[in-house]
Amino acid sequence: MGKGQEKIKTAQLRILFITPRLPFPPYKGDKLRSYHFIKNLSKNHIVDLISFIENKKEMQCISRLEEYCHRIYPILLPKHISYLNMTRGILSKRPFQVSYYLSSRMAKTVATVTSDTEYDIVNLVLERMVPHLEHIRQAPIIVDMVDALSLNMERRWKRESNLVKKGLIYWEWKRVKEYEYKNKKIANYYIVTSDVDLKALDYQTIRTISNGVEMEEPSSSKPNRQDMDLIFVGNMGYFPNIDAVSYFCDKVLPKLISLNNKVKFHIVGFNPPPAIKKLDDGKNVFVVGFVEDVREYLKRSKIFVAPMQSGSGIQNKILEAMACGIPVISTSCGNAGIGAKDEKQIVVADNADDFSKKVLWLLDDEQKRNEIGGEGRKLAQKSFSWNSKTEQLVEVYRKVIENYNKE
Repeated sequence: MGKGQEKIKTAQLRILFITPRLPFPPYKGDKLRSYHFIKNLSKNHIVDLISFIENKKEMQCISRLEEYCHRIYPILLPKHISYLNMTRGILSKRPFQVSYYLSSRMAKTVATVTSDTEYDIVNLVLERMVPHLEHIRQAPIIVDMVDALSLNMERRWKRESNLVKKGLIYWEWKRVKEYEYKNKKIANYYIVTSDVDLKALDYQTIRTISNGVEMEEPSSSKPNRQDMDLIFVGNMGYFPNIDAVSYFCDKVLPKLISLNNKVKFHIVGFNPPPAIKKLDDGKNVFVVGFVEDVREYLKRSKIFVAPMQSGSGIQNKILEAMACGIPVISTSCGNAGIGAKDEKQIVVADNADDFSKKVLWLLDDEQKRNEIGGEGRKLAQKSFSWNSKTEQLVEVYRKVIENYNKE
């Protein structure tokens, strides 16, 4: 190995993140992913951040990122401006989700910052931010797609029963699909969270780097798992989560209650819509909403249920449950980005009858719950730590930088 190559592999990097949402608090997939990458990268590298914020209240969150970011450039993009952007984009071929994030202030800031500072690499997050890519100066670019948005939209379209919504989703899905194809070579490299998404995108310069998880420290005392039988944790403003919980309460839970009328299901996560709040009957279903530390609820639960019917990427909620040693019952869709072994590290059930049977099976078998929960935790610890995922990201950075310098 030559001295030049050795320097590339060990040098401190100057990295610019460009994100559609401020990566704090880390409660959504892309925010969580960017937050942990930035946090871990900052240990050995210099990280700057340009990010949209929806309102001035979000400015309070910036202080939580200053520990990890050398410089932060917040760009205000109020919702009413984003909605106006979407209206203007009706006649264009851009997906609505791309039009939502158009901003002349962002474009100007990206151009100025990348002209004034010599970055080793720019990490743009989500294809929704691709229009701002053309304003980047003097640096190689990777786009963290997170997931294949077209795959997510296709699954949502198939699940939607309202004909008007189904038509709108279909229209957006086709726009997204065309947009993904059009932009497959616009950046130097791309990353996604799962092999399923990688296959759906079919890009040439792309790699899977799944999300990680913060491992829950083993407790010296046995956690209390008596008061909460089943739990679901997730952003309840996100359609795949709404769909999963609705499916469980409509198709699975009645079967469970008919055999065990004392079973309790807790729904934890911020922003539950009215349709989810109505599920709370104070007896079998409890809609908790936002909590500061979901791990406290996880440790009180016997089983984590994730009956995902749609969505793409990797399910952070499942990884979090595994990290706490909670046995998980999910679908093939939910397990797709994780690849856990059925009935060893996870339990997979793809229809309501099977799901209810496997829930009852685990509820009645504490030893099996402990075995599957323990094996799931080992999987999370071995394959999904944020440190290891950040090391993989740095490998991609250095490869892209090396190829860029050869051009």
